[in-house]
Amino acid sequence: MRTITTILSLMLFAVLSIGCGSQDIPQAHKGRMFDRTGAAAFYSGGSGFNGSILGPGTYWTGLYDEVRLVDCSQTTIKEPLEALTKDGVQFKLDVYVRFAADCSDESITGMLTTLSPADGHTVTSKQLYETYVRPAIGTALRETVSPHRAND
Repeated sequence: MRTITTILSLMLFAVLSIGCGSQDIPQAHKGRMFDRTGAAAFYSGGSGFNGSILGPGTYWTGLYDEVRLVDCSQTTIKEPLEALTKDGVQFKLDVYVRFAADCSDESITGMLTTLSPADGHTVTSKQLYETYVRPAIGTALRETVSPHRAND
């Protein structure tokens, strides 16, 4: 009886472990496999990112590996901006920005290499906006508004 209980416990553990060995990439996302290690692999060392860029779907990750994602969806953000005119008057402007990540294989590789995912797994569109788009919009607005006087 004890042997049967042990075998059933091992089978139950094996079935439950299989569910943890896959990860989904949702629609409008791309990802790349991140090789990790742990006790069951005798801490033999993970090699970091490996393999090609993965599209939406379910992928086998094994016991420790994870899929790191980049959000490729199109997003629109309203950005209220302020700049000073030549004579020191505050000028306010609302700018609506529609953007999406460049999801070519080279860009995904670059983003996953240089940006740390906000939630540990996904480089979000908000993160990309705050890193690349917002500073460029602020600079463009200042360069456009600052040479003019308020009466112009």
